[in-house]
Amino acid sequence: MTSDSHDERLALLLAELTDSALRGEIVDFEGACKANPDLESELRQLWGAAQLADVAAADQAFGPTEDALPPMGDVAAHLRLPLRHGDYELLSELGRGGMGVVYRARQISLNREVAVKMILDPAASHAALKRFQAEAEAAARLDHPNIVPVYEVGEMEGRPFFSMKLIQGETLAALLQHRKVSQREAARIVATIARAIHSAHQQGVLHRDLKPSNILIDEQ
Repeated sequence: MTSDSHDERLALLLAELTDSALRGEIVDFEGACKANPDLESELRQLWGAAQLADVAAADQAFGPTEDALPPMGDVAAHLRLPLRHGDYELLSELGRGGMGVVYRARQISLNREVAVKMILDPAASHAALKRFQAEAEAAARLDHPNIVPVYEVGEMEGRPFFSMKLIQGETLAALLQHRKVSQREAARIVATIARAIHSAHQQGVLHRDLKPSNILIDEQ
């Protein structure tokens, strides 16, 4: 059996298992391992990481006062910025997705600008909160020049968050909206992405929401 065939079977099996789990179906993981003994070792390594798939790319905190976030039930509110909480001063919103929002913030103790990602829905399910925590932990253990580093994982008024390096630039999706990319430049971008994703895969982390809006192009 070729390496390509092995990898393709592993990817398809992993996709089937995670899609079943996300549909709320009972997943017979042990049965899948038993039916595919040649894939079992890698499947067990990647199974936990695969569950990070559907955590959205951004999140939100809510709160009207300078030093405190409002009650957990205030789902519809928007922050009045700037807002200081703990070691962070949230300055502006960078983007939001289905589950949360990312803020540009200042880490006060180190006097540096960072990005803070926070869970959006304070009533999120226990499973969603666990996925968010797992995403933060997985991202924090990755070490590659083309993967945004995570600085801190914690909670603000019960809302999980993690802070990471603030990338000065724009998403690949935004770049493609205002100018054309040459074939040579496109190949260079794809090669860089491939190296970063390969590094994550080697550490047992899968990114199942890879798209232009999740690719950051810095000023260099």
